[in-house]
Amino acid sequence: MNGDRTPCQARAFAQTVEPLPLLSSLLSLDTGGRRLYLLVSDQVNEDLTRTMRRLRAAEGDCGVVVLCNSDDPKQVAFAVESGADDCILIHTDVHYLLARLRATAARLRRSQPPRRSPPEAGQIDVDPHAFEAKVGGKDLRLSPLQFRLLKFLWEHQGRVVGHDALEQMLWNDASAASRQSLKQVVSRLRKRLGPAAGAIRSVAGVGYLFK
Repeated sequence: MNGDRTPCQARAFAQTVEPLPLLSSLLSLDTGGRRLYLLVSDQVNEDLTRTMRRLRAAEGDCGVVVLCNSDDPKQVAFAVESGADDCILIHTDVHYLLARLRATAARLRRSQPPRRSPPEAGQIDVDPHAFEAKVGGKDLRLSPLQFRLLKFLWEHQGRVVGHDALEQMLWNDASAASRQSLKQVVSRLRKRLGPAAGAIRSVAGVGYLFK
């Protein structure tokens, strides 16, 4: 539980919300591993919004609940619009307060980003914007030509791409010489792919299939 407040404010807060039951309940809140901050303030103002911004910047994806002395709807709306997950009147029933905090904790759990499982061995990941390709999470360090070929096949995965289309894409030329060059690039790319080399399949007399 966090917040800047004077000793007088702290005592008033403790008397209002029955500190021991509240503290015990707060410690049992399940927020999905994310921090939940309680900011106590007499009123919602720019100082409070700056504190919230500092918290968000320092803690990232945390929860912030404002406990204030004012039940002015405009101040409540201002707190929420300024980044608070909720704004609750300090002088309120402790059970109601805990119910609101549990609701905020539940929202934090539901909004957790999905955990990414580690890449499987042989899984190919292509990032066209970063010009990177990985297998099982390891960078392949492809040449520009190899990356262009892999990217093109990856973008057309599940479909057979003809020799001519690949040669035109790589060299703007479809000839016997470029056909041989294409075979060499595919061979080198497969070696780079290692355990995932089977993802590029030859379709005899037609082209290649990425699957």
